[in-house]
Amino acid sequence: MPKAKLQIRPNLSVDIVYVGRKFHAQLQYLNSVRTGRKPSETLTQQYRGTEKWHAGRLARELSPVAADSAILKPPSSRTDADAYLSAVLAANANLIDISERMTRNGKIKAATANSLGAVIKELNYAPKGDEATFNDLYIIDETVGTGRTVAAILYHLCKAGLRKDCRVVVATALWVDP
Repeated sequence: MPKAKLQIRPNLSVDIVYVGRKFHAQLQYLNSVRTGRKPSETLTQQYRGTEKWHAGRLARELSPVAADSAILKPPSSRTDADAYLSAVLAANANLIDISERMTRNGKIKAATANSLGAVIKELNYAPKGDEATFNDLYIIDETVGTGRTVAAILYHLCKAGLRKDCRVVVATALWVDP
């Protein structure tokens, strides 16, 4: 499975593990919905027919995870990332799922937001005090584009005490790099 570095800011890059890039045929459904277009029934059926397989591949690529590792799926109005989160959690029972700690204020989408600041304001994080103990942080999302959601998540988690040496891995089905 492909791996790369995702440049978030000039001084910050994170590891990214992904199933496919922007024009991956089986993942075009995700590219359609992330940009607000209604995918065709055929595209939807093709994706749904391979979704669990792709989720399993991603989970196997991330396994096994180190002790004291956390996983976060950003809040979304859609459920497309749920299969990926479920597969990774099923393969790694020792992961600390902190997804419920992050909430959204409204309906701004990172794909269409005007700025990182808008995405940061859109998200809220409720710390539990264990953030400084995480060795690794896995951010699971069905698509990643500019990295704004990742940057906003890291902004909130760093404010909550996430260590600077915490390894961050973004795991996604579709990487729509700019």
